[in-house]
Amino acid sequence: MTIVFRDATESDFEILSRIYEKPYDGLETARKFVELYLGHYFWKLVEADGKIVGGLIWFPRENPELGWAEILDVWIDESYRRRRLGFRLIIEVIKNIESHFESFGHKAKCVILFTSENNISARRLYEKAGFKKVGYGGYVADDGTRELLYSLNF
Repeated sequence: MTIVFRDATESDFEILSRIYEKPYDGLETARKFVELYLGHYFWKLVEADGKIVGGLIWFPRENPELGWAEILDVWIDESYRRRRLGFRLIIEVIKNIESHFESFGHKAKCVILFTSENNISARRLYEKAGFKKVGYGGYVADDGTRELLYSLNF
């Protein structure tokens, strides 16, 4: 299996819309999501033998001098999990974040992300990549599950 990590492009719009169709309860909403994030955020994809099997969306927060970034979404297709692709994707993006801030003459200082308290596999993944749980981000899910705030400090 050949694995490639690459930046998303406009040519990925349709396939990403189809991927997000189920979690966003319809193609129209998924297309709005993909259009917004593809045009305004950094999006790294994982391809296995030419098929998109994972992705991560991130953005720099506020002033580049602060060196802060936030990861918004991480996913790996269920049939490709437990192959370290999520871990490799996060490590790849952390390098991208560091390079991004260096291009402005600054250093990356902190990457944050939120995840559901019930998402144990995601929490383990983030902790394995060096993130630490630092607080709570409120209640986002319909079932009242708390969102946890994780931070990776450089």
